[in-house]
Amino acid sequence: MTIIGMCHERDAVLEALMKQGSAQLIEEDPDANEGVCKTSVVTSGFAENVDLRNRLIRSIETIDRRFPMKKPMFSTKPSVSESEFDMSEYDEELSRQLLYKYESAVERENELRAELNTIEQRREELFAWEDIPLDLNVRETELTEIIYGTLRDQRSLDNLIAEINEEMSTATIFNLGFTEAKSPLLALVEMKEDSPHLRARLSAYEFKALPMQAVLGTAKKSLETLNSHAKTVREEIGRQTEIMKDVADNREQLMLYHDVLLVRSDKESADRILSSTQYTFYFNAWVDADKAESIKEFLTENFEVACFYRPVEAEEEYPILLKNNKFTETFSVVLEMYGAPSPGESDPMPVMAPFYMIIFGMMLSDVGYGLLLLLGCLYLIFKAKVTTGMMGQMARMLTLSAVSSIIWGFIFGGFFGDLLTAVTDGRVNFPVLWFDPMGDPLKLLTFSMFFGAIHLFAGMALDIRNSKLRGDLFTGLVNNVPWFLIITAALMYLAGPLGFISSAGTIALLSGIAKWMIIIGGLVILLFAGHGGSWNPIIRIGKALLNVYNNLTGFLSDILSYSRILALVLATSVIAQVVNILATGGSGIGGVIVFILAGSVGHLLNLALSGLSAFVHAARLQYVEFFGKFFEGAGEYFAPLRRKTKYVEIRTDKLEAKK
Repeated sequence: MTIIGMCHERDAVLEALMKQGSAQLIEEDPDANEGVCKTSVVTSGFAENVDLRNRLIRSIETIDRRFPMKKPMFSTKPSVSESEFDMSEYDEELSRQLLYKYESAVERENELRAELNTIEQRREELFAWEDIPLDLNVRETELTEIIYGTLRDQRSLDNLIAEINEEMSTATIFNLGFTEAKSPLLALVEMKEDSPHLRARLSAYEFKALPMQAVLGTAKKSLETLNSHAKTVREEIGRQTEIMKDVADNREQLMLYHDVLLVRSDKESADRILSSTQYTFYFNAWVDADKAESIKEFLTENFEVACFYRPVEAEEEYPILLKNNKFTETFSVVLEMYGAPSPGESDPMPVMAPFYMIIFGMMLSDVGYGLLLLLGCLYLIFKAKVTTGMMGQMARMLTLSAVSSIIWGFIFGGFFGDLLTAVTDGRVNFPVLWFDPMGDPLKLLTFSMFFGAIHLFAGMALDIRNSKLRGDLFTGLVNNVPWFLIITAALMYLAGPLGFISSAGTIALLSGIAKWMIIIGGLVILLFAGHGGSWNPIIRIGKALLNVYNNLTGFLSDILSYSRILALVLATSVIAQVVNILATGGSGIGGVIVFILAGSVGHLLNLALSGLSAFVHAARLQYVEFFGKFFEGAGEYFAPLRRKTKYVEIRTDKLEAKK
């Protein structure tokens, strides 16, 4: 869509598009249109916006750490109305003053705490001198200098006295007492002209002099003064803390102001993409084809703009917008974590979604665990109202996956492992609709790999469709159809040995059909491997053999990867059985308590571990095995210009939404 308008409506058009969230602006090549002005200058207001937002983030984070609010486990963003989000200049000034108030209180508190640390340090220095009735502030007479301090121990004192008696006849040393650590408290008197020599000798004994700034008369008087000062400082710290608490009570105002600035910054960034002449502006944007006409009507009805749009051209690289039904859209988070399809590539969601749900259910496959997971997800959706963002997507996806787990739990006969069997000493068993994987793991392994082959076939079918979309259906057919035949034939050969078919006549018939399928598939590979290249028979045969080797090893590796279904099913079941053994090992009231505690903790832990494993490995089978057959990726998701917020959610009233 191309939009052309008058410069005086530039901001209003951008504001409207941000509220709609329906257009992804396209940044044009600056050299593409000569004579067109680009407004790409970063203003001082933009830099101020960034600085304010950084300060707000720091303040909000420190407020949340120091004054945490009680929130529900799965709390959502605070919501604000459109009118609240459209902050007036007065409200913005109040928000800035609130920020300055908090920052000033934090700065003042830091200064006070540094001062308090200094006071504490001086108190520690004076504490040992408290009982000495000397004015420690007096450090000299007319002819002498007095030095107060401590030595490390009595031995150092003895050595110092011996040295003074031998070398410094004019110096006198007085032992005034000892610290709690048995360090001597000393007063040394020396003639002023000899005091530098004395200080030099004291440094060799690790002498710690009493600083002048720590003394205000006697040590006792100094400590009293320091205690009084410390009390005053603590009271002042308390007042600054109260100021910060007052600001913390209005933290949502700071959050709102941050998001207003964030949206304003995004708008200014988008504004620099727009091109302009003296009186007009214009830009190109990607829009949803289904909404293009309504977007055009909205803009032309509310602004003096001209709009026109056209379908995307085949050679254009356009963003990807997935459109699926409610079921497949629920699993879109799995694809979004991997990447976006490339333009012109098939949307894998209609095929991937049911396979992911089935594989997850197979891996967890326990009625009890599935019910717990289902209840937890329903609580998130309907009680905690977690319906948006990644958490909301995951909750909806795991809800359907939990249903699949319950179904497979009935098929395999799992209810918290073998809980009913353990509790009733084998008198009651949970019903098994098909077979118990613990009793027949080989059957589950066979079924897993058979299911994996179907999953890979679905990926190969999508590869054929992608080839058709590219206008090269023939390549898709010759690259995939032979392997449909060969792998199906291999499964037909294995049907008898694996016990799926017991009739000798049926086995012989299938073996005969499978032989011809392999022959036909091999001939197609031989004829068309590397088609479009050299027709030299030796080269074609070499390419065919290389194709067979690569695909056989690749398919074998991919199909074996589905054995992880067996591994996870058995791991979940075995851990559940161990938990049941531990929980049912006691008797009486103590046994009941052990059953409740060990059972609940053990099964919840097993659910967490097994659920996470099912989520990861089900996704891994999509990303590596399934996507490996067709997915090109390298696309970009549709990212329309919208109001992105960090802390608050903008609540659109029904009347505003309709308008």
